Amino acid sequence: MNSKTLLTLGLVLALGALGGLATGCDDESDYCRAYCEMAADCLDCGGAGADIKKCENECVDLSFSEQKALSNCAKDCGNVLACRQIAGFIPPTPCEY
Repeated sequence: MNSKTLLTLGLVLALGALGGLATGCDDESDYCRAYCEMAADCLDCGGAGADIKKCENECVDLSFSEQKALSNCAKDCGNVLACRQIAGFIPPTPCEY
């Protein structure tokens, strides 16, 4: 292999590695969306009684560490119901009540 081929191969491998890393990252919208959708299902406020977008907007206003704590609540309904204790603060709710 010549140096031009090696350089091209190295560049392709580097870009592939960076692309693979980027797909594994979560941001606040991922944490908030997961939590609010799970909360709407678990708190039985679906349909007209749920405002997931409002919940997500309130969630995005939280600190990143609080949003990560909400991701633990989004694992199952038991965690959603105990989210205040798990996260250590009153979480946003998609419910209209």
